Amino acid sequence: MKKDTNVLNTILYNFIYPACVYFSVSIFLFTAITYIMEYENLAPTIKTQVLFWIFSAGMALLQNIFRIKILNIFFRVLIHYIGMVVLFILILVILTGQYNDSLGGFILIIVLSVIYFFIASIVLLIRAFMHKSSNTEKKYDSLYRR
Repeated sequence: MKKDTNVLNTILYNFIYPACVYFSVSIFLFTAITYIMEYENLAPTIKTQVLFWIFSAGMALLQNIFRIKILNIFFRVLIHYIGMVVLFILILVILTGQYNDSLGGFILIIVLSVIYFFIASIVLLIRAFMHKSSNTEKKYDSLYRR
């Protein structure tokens, strides 16, 4: 019984919870942007919400790429970014059908990329600072001391 609980906890913490967070944030941002830009008719419908959930589930799966420690952080971020753009194009641009012209979809991808790299830069800077501070706090033990 204990093993089943661990599997369930792993699924919850590595997939379901992140997917719910991605879904909540994406629906909130999409709704806020549509009302700010005065496109109330683009408010999320059931179809759009299902597509956002599929996108969020894909993003939650992609997030697990950061658990692979054998890859350099640059490659993990690159794989995550490429996966996110592919998900975005397939699910939120093509399937919603809101951007039938390629220019609108391209501009959306550029805006998404700028936001992604801004957030990734902040996260990587915090990560580097935390890693550096944890290395400086370690006590130095000389290997050559007798």
